[in-house]
Amino acid sequence: MQHFRLLSRLYVRLTGREPAIQTPTTTFSSYREGVALAFRQELEAAELYRDMYLQTRVPNIRDVLFRIMTDEMEHAQRFTFMYCADTSNMA
Repeated sequence: MQHFRLLSRLYVRLTGREPAIQTPTTTFSSYREGVALAFRQELEAAELYRDMYLQTRVPNIRDVLFRIMTDEMEHAQRFTFMYCADTSNMA
Protein backbone atom coordinates (compact mmCIF):
# COMPACT_ATOMS: atom_id res chain seq x y z
CA MET A 1 0.00 0.00 0.00
CA GLN A 2 2.89 2.35 0.71
CA HIS A 3 4.21 1.88 -2.82
CA PHE A 4 0.73 2.46 -4.20
CA ARG A 5 0.47 5.75 -2.32
CA LEU A 6 3.94 6.91 -3.38
CA LEU A 7 3.35 6.09 -7.04
CA SER A 8 -0.18 7.52 -7.02
CA ARG A 9 1.06 10.83 -5.61
CA LEU A 10 3.85 10.90 -8.17
CA TYR A 11 1.38 10.18 -10.98
CA VAL A 12 -0.93 12.98 -9.83
CA ARG A 13 1.98 15.43 -9.62
CA LEU A 14 3.10 14.53 -13.14
CA THR A 15 -0.30 14.35 -14.86
CA GLY A 16 -2.72 16.28 -12.68
CA ARG A 17 -5.08 13.29 -12.69
CA GLU A 18 -5.80 10.36 -10.40
CA PRO A 19 -4.53 7.05 -11.79
CA ALA A 20 -6.96 4.46 -13.12
CA ILE A 21 -5.89 1.26 -11.37
CA GLN A 22 -6.65 -2.27 -12.52
CA THR A 23 -5.46 -4.98 -10.16
CA PRO A 24 -4.68 -8.30 -11.85
CA THR A 25 -5.68 -11.53 -10.15
CA THR A 26 -2.92 -13.99 -9.36
CA THR A 27 -3.75 -17.65 -8.89
CA PHE A 28 -1.65 -20.53 -7.64
CA SER A 29 -2.39 -24.03 -6.40
CA SER A 30 -0.05 -24.43 -3.43
CA TYR A 31 1.86 -22.47 -0.83
CA ARG A 32 5.19 -23.27 -2.48
CA GLU A 33 3.95 -22.25 -5.90
CA GLY A 34 2.54 -19.00 -4.47
CA VAL A 35 5.79 -18.14 -2.70
CA ALA A 36 7.86 -18.94 -5.81
CA LEU A 37 5.53 -16.81 -7.94
CA ALA A 38 5.70 -13.93 -5.46
CA PHE A 39 9.50 -14.17 -5.44
CA ARG A 40 9.68 -13.91 -9.24
CA GLN A 41 7.22 -11.01 -9.29
CA GLU A 42 9.22 -9.11 -6.67
CA LEU A 43 12.44 -9.56 -8.67
CA GLU A 44 10.73 -8.42 -11.86
CA ALA A 45 9.36 -5.37 -10.05
CA ALA A 46 12.80 -4.54 -8.63
CA GLU A 47 14.26 -4.71 -12.14
CA LEU A 48 11.47 -2.49 -13.51
CA TYR A 49 12.03 0.16 -10.84
CA ARG A 50 15.80 -0.07 -11.32
CA ASP A 51 15.41 0.58 -15.05
CA MET A 52 13.07 3.52 -14.42
CA TYR A 53 15.45 4.88 -11.78
CA LEU A 54 18.34 4.80 -14.23
CA GLN A 55 16.30 6.58 -16.90
CA THR A 56 15.37 9.67 -14.89
CA ARG A 57 17.45 12.51 -13.53
CA VAL A 58 14.70 14.18 -11.49
CA PRO A 59 15.78 13.83 -7.84
CA ASN A 60 12.28 13.50 -6.33
CA ILE A 61 11.31 10.81 -8.82
CA ARG A 62 14.61 8.99 -8.36
CA ASP A 63 14.08 8.99 -4.58
CA VAL A 64 10.66 7.35 -4.91
CA LEU A 65 11.91 4.77 -7.41
CA PHE A 66 14.99 3.95 -5.34
CA ARG A 67 12.94 3.41 -2.21
CA ILE A 68 10.48 1.13 -4.00
CA MET A 69 13.28 -0.76 -5.80
CA THR A 70 15.07 -1.53 -2.53
CA ASP A 71 11.80 -2.54 -0.85
CA GLU A 72 11.10 -4.97 -3.69
CA MET A 73 14.55 -6.52 -3.29
CA GLU A 74 13.89 -6.94 0.43
CA HIS A 75 10.54 -8.57 -0.31
CA ALA A 76 12.25 -11.01 -2.69
CA GLN A 77 14.69 -11.95 0.08
CA ARG A 78 11.82 -12.61 2.46
CA PHE A 79 10.08 -14.85 -0.07
CA THR A 80 13.34 -16.74 -0.57
CA PHE A 81 13.49 -17.35 3.17
CA MET A 82 9.85 -18.51 3.21
CA TYR A 83 10.46 -20.85 0.28
CA CYS A 84 13.59 -22.34 1.84
CA ALA A 85 11.95 -22.66 5.26
CA ASP A 86 9.08 -24.57 3.66
CA THR A 87 11.53 -26.86 1.84
CA SER A 88 13.38 -27.66 5.06
CA ASN A 89 10.08 -28.58 6.75
CA MET A 90 9.39 -31.13 4.04
CA ALA A 91 12.63 -33.07 4.70
